[in-house]
Amino acid sequence: MRKRSTLVAAAVMGLMALPAWALDGRIVQVGYPMSATFDDTLDDTSGAQKYRLGTWVPIQVELFSEENAPLFEGSLRVIQPDRDGDLAVTSEPVAVRGLRRYWLYTVAAPTRDEQPFVVHVLDADGNVITLRDSYSGKDSERLIPSSRPLALGTQDRVVLDISARPVSQLYRLASKDAYSANQADRETTQPIVIGRHAARDLPGHRCGLDLVDVIVWDAADPASLTDAAHQMRALTEWVYHGGILVLGVGQTWQTVQKSALAPLLPGPLTGTQQAETLPEMATFLDSEERSASGTTDPTALKAPITICPIARDSLRTGSRIMDFGREASDRVLVCRRR
Repeated sequence: MRKRSTLVAAAVMGLMALPAWALDGRIVQVGYPMSATFDDTLDDTSGAQKYRLGTWVPIQVELFSEENAPLFEGSLRVIQPDRDGDLAVTSEPVAVRGLRRYWLYTVAAPTRDEQPFVVHVLDADGNVITLRDSYSGKDSERLIPSSRPLALGTQDRVVLDISARPVSQLYRLASKDAYSANQADRETTQPIVIGRHAARDLPGHRCGLDLVDVIVWDAADPASLTDAAHQMRALTEWVYHGGILVLGVGQTWQTVQKSALAPLLPGPLTGTQQAETLPEMATFLDSEERSASGTTDPTALKAPITICPIARDSLRTGSRIMDFGREASDRVLVCRRR
């Protein structure tokens, strides 16, 4: 009788030792993939993940559990040394059932660690748990990047393209010829580094954009964001703190005009037009455009395009029109505002 009771107790203790949940996880990215080979999709991962020393670094973590598993509640934690050697601890609460992605923001300081930006998952009691690394398929108490992130050069100027279709012309700015060793031949004053990221996956806090100098969003569509309230606030706060946002607006002008971006615009958007010529942009229309259109008109386009001009008399204070030396027009195609 005593032996049977002992066996039953041991079995119960064994069941209690089993975790009520099982998690898979991975670090999706540290910083942003930069200077990848141009590709028409966002699936090109040839660009190394890069970050900038002295700024906040966004870390995106993916956690997964089966849909029928109990809800896992705990936190993510990353510990990084700052420039003084002190340890800065960043944590983020998590609640996981199914697939969830979270952003962490940590300091970027010189580190000699073999694996910088290590993330631990903690349970509700603050204990580090073991989970399966989605990259290696092995159980581990920590998540590490799939490849070592690289620190940007001190002079690098980061341009992040979040357009649905990448703006291929940006990659010319990142070429060796654009930043020639001969200062007289330089097209840019700083080396340009191009990053790619989906607008829908933008961080929800301004810290996540801290390392970026310029964001390019062609055919901007705020409706494509997955967490619009937080992502738009992050984007607008980043602009107010000195970030440069380059918007290309066309068919989605109404969505832009109704979004949090509207107060940033040089003027209100009121509608689109079909254009076959662009006299305001003749400086940038080369002989290839003219030959393709079958005309000698220097302002002719290969094919009609949709434009969203701003009326000159509706421009807000502080707006600067970019006329490129052409005759003034009532419609404004390119302008900027501080």
